[in-house]
Amino acid sequence: SNSAVCVSASSWWGSSSDDDGRTSKGGSSSSKASKQRAKEQWAELKKVSRELQACRKAMVGILPGEKISEDAFAPLWKMAEICAQGRKTDCGAESLAWVYNNLALEMQRQMDYECPADGRDMVTAYRRKVQMAEHLFDLATSADPSNGKAWLHMSAFFSRIDDQSRALNVLTKGAEEAKDVKDKVDIWNQIGTLMHDAKQWESALHAHQQALVHAKNAWPPVSTLLTMSNIVFISAFLAEWDNEIQMRPLM
Repeated sequence: SNSAVCVSASSWWGSSSDDDGRTSKGGSSSSKASKQRAKEQWAELKKVSRELQACRKAMVGILPGEKISEDAFAPLWKMAEICAQGRKTDCGAESLAWVYNNLALEMQRQMDYECPADGRDMVTAYRRKVQMAEHLFDLATSADPSNGKAWLHMSAFFSRIDDQSRALNVLTKGAEEAKDVKDKVDIWNQIGTLMHDAKQWESALHAHQQALVHAKNAWPPVSTLLTMSNIVFISAFLAEWDNEIQMRPLM
């Protein structure tokens, strides 16, 4: 089956004692179940990685703009194979999140491709890729919630499939979890953009103001040009709107 094995990234390595094989008698049943889930996850990661790799190789030289050297993807395929061995010492949380995030991005790119594993039903193949990309992004943010870029990529994915509500929810969660200040600035600016698109002007202004607050606290310094331009534009729009309302004759 090509369906995803939906196991949270927190169960990726099984129990905390998996690496040295020590388990308590009382927790032996739980440990066995955890190990089984981990094995399924390892197998799924290897399968997905190899499927994406096969499609990438098939597309190079066929589609315009896809003449990307296989060398550019070599680190991803290699790290995916390492993580699929399931040992913390070789693949920590940050590495695992990086693998998941980049596999999700590649799955997203391949949503528009006709890949060798798709079969004849392209509609079903597309839906499967959408589900798998979402699953991989979810695992990426679960493995390392502090990675702000993973939240941004996941939000962009939901925007691509026209699910703005989930795109906003993902960004809101990312604003809480992200550690890097620059990522926080980008997340809040993107929240502002979504609010802008939804014509929720005051919420958009608030989001860009939050971005500015984080930018001022950043070191090394973060550019505030985009943030300030958004704040100025929305503030001017709101001021004009308030003035127009005040100028309207009373009915």
